[in-house]
Amino acid sequence: MWTLSTLESRLMLAGDLGVAESSASVANQVSMPVAPVVQSSALVFVDPTVPHVQQVVAKIQHTHEMVLLDSSRCGVDQITEALRGRTNIQSVHIIAHGDVGQIKIGNQVVDQQTLIHLQ
Repeated sequence: MWTLSTLESRLMLAGDLGVAESSASVANQVSMPVAPVVQSSALVFVDPTVPHVQQVVAKIQHTHEMVLLDSSRCGVDQITEALRGRTNIQSVHIIAHGDVGQIKIGNQVVDQQTLIHLQ
């Protein structure tokens, strides 16, 4: 069962980022070179509407699998598709816009009600 908890405001940055793009990603709004597909235990989902998305993507670590979300599709569906059939996932990171109690991924704002509805 999913639960949604409010956290304190935070900005998360890491200095050890590089890029490996997943075959599940859709880069329809961002033009950038694509590294070979790597199936990793660490996945990073990036909403293309994030400011300076090209710089963000360029810093994702090569050991992480990057999935650039399609801003015209449901973000939860895209993440579900990318995770379907996968095992040994150690970490999932989502880089997107958010506000108190919600996050915008793809063409959808996800909050507690969305998670309850999608269960």
